[in-house]
Amino acid sequence: MESNNDWAYELAGELLSPIKEVYGIKPSPKEQPNEKKSEEASVSIDYDSSDYEVRDILKENIWKFSAAKSYDDCMRLNCLFFRPDGSIRSWNEFKREAIRILGFPLNQSVDSEYNTAIGYSMMRRKWREIQRDKHIFPYVQFKVTMDSHTSEICTPLSDIIVEVDDPFLQHYFPPNHFNCRTGVIKLRNATPTQIEEDKLRGISPLFKNTTEDYFKIDKENAFRIPISDENLSILKDFYK
Repeated sequence: MESNNDWAYELAGELLSPIKEVYGIKPSPKEQPNEKKSEEASVSIDYDSSDYEVRDILKENIWKFSAAKSYDDCMRLNCLFFRPDGSIRSWNEFKREAIRILGFPLNQSVDSEYNTAIGYSMMRRKWREIQRDKHIFPYVQFKVTMDSHTSEICTPLSDIIVEVDDPFLQHYFPPNHFNCRTGVIKLRNATPTQIEEDKLRGISPLFKNTTEDYFKIDKENAFRIPISDENLSILKDFYK
């Protein structure tokens, strides 16, 4: 069995540093020992703990990579997320193994797809935490990284506050697109935002089921595929 220290080293040293940068996720309290605690529950994950839940979420889904030319290719790529010991491979390791297994170079989209699959799993974990703690933190606030790379989808979401059970959150809970850097924080006391609907942008069907554990996929619009006989049959049909 892996030790906590080994897991922290694997994630912090090889995988999650670049992922934290992509998703704008804050360092854990251990990385900021003098930071004062607030009423807001941080969007960050404790990278020094054994975050088995993120790995489990990765395993509960099939991730449809654009480089896959067949159903078998898709399955092989999904197996490459994990090393033989069960830890998560870094992007460079994943890329190297994917090229070896598939026998051809990867297109540029695969990097974004890999990062988004990891980020998706982290945010799924966050969603479950939000649901678990909503009796204490009944509100959430969107935190958008605002710069020249911020998407038109996420820009109008910046600092919006909604109740945990608001359907708006179920629709716009991140990630909302590939390489999405938007996160959310939990709030104990807050006033919901009056949302200007006309400023909101539509989301690709690929990202419309972020908060759902299970859904039936659309054959032509799928990225995260919850594992079931039904969905695997649809996926196989896609590659025929």
